[in-house]
Parts: sequence; C-alpha cells; structure tokens
Amino acid sequence: MPVNPGLLERQALRFNLIPGPMLDFLGARSFKATCVAVRMGVFETLEEKAQTPAELARRLGADERGVFLLLEVLDAVGCVQRRGERFANSRMISKWMPLLREGIDFFERSAFHAWNDLEESIRRGRVPETSYQSSEDAHTARELLVGLRAFARVGGEGVVSKIDPPTGATRLL
Repeated sequence: MPVNPGLLERQALRFNLIPGPMLDFLGARSFKATCVAVRMGVFETLEEKAQTPAELARRLGADERGVFLLLEVLDAVGCVQRRGERFANSRMISKWMPLLREGIDFFERSAFHAWNDLEESIRRGRVPETSYQSSEDAHTARELLVGLRAFARVGGEGVVSKIDPPTGATRLL
C-alpha cells in the first residue's frame, strides 16, 4: 500500500513545509516490509483468520516481537487491520495479494536491485543492464516470467471483460 498522506500532510507538501522525498523513502520501506510479509506467509496465514502476534509468530516459526513490529508497519500502511489484539488482512490485501503474491520476488528485485548501477549508467550514457538480461540462471528467468504473469493477472480481468469472443472460443491471445 503506498504511503498515503492525509489532508494535513497534503497541505504541508503543497506549501513545501515537509520533505516530499521522505514519502518515497517511507514507501520503499513499507514495500520491503510487504515483501517480507509475503515470503514469511503472513498474508496467507491471516487470510485464514485474524490472529494475535503471538499466534502468528508460532504459526510462522518467528520471533513474537519481530512479528508484532512487522504487523505494526503493515497496519500503518493499510495492508493489515488491527482488531483489538488481533490482526487481519485488509480488504486490499485480500483482493490483490492472491494475484501479486507469486511475483513478489520479481517486484522486489525490480525495486531494490535492478537499478544498482543507475548512477554509473547515467554518468557513462549507457542503459543499465538488469540481472534478467545478464543472467542465464533458470531461477532468475523463472522469476521474471512469474512477475510478468502477476502483472498480467492484475489487469487481465478488466481486459477480458471488454472482449466479445466468438462462441466456442477457449483461448485469447
């Protein structure tokens, strides 16, 4: 969930009273927390039922305080919702994470690793080479394909709903 400034923050940004680039920094940190939560199985486990940090930590085989702190971050950015002592997935996570989950490694690599040499490429006037271009590793290639499939899933339903295929059609290219 992107960091979403409230009315007060939007006004402060408009009048240049707070550093806008900090939202990008906080957004990157919240995205990293979301990636960690996906890999740990937090959202899948919370989809079953709301849980306390202690219950969730036991299910995940993780430290209770660490899980609590992760849940606090996820709550602050709208990925989970606190209900008393328990946490549950937000409606947004319940709707979109099943479509995006398997592509999270691709999204994380794209956000945090793919542009490691961006400054150097700008200085030298060369397009940065991504790890997907330079790797012959089967895992990396699969990660790319899975990530692209996750992108396609997000918009696929809307595209398909606009098409009137011929009767009996079973595939769409």
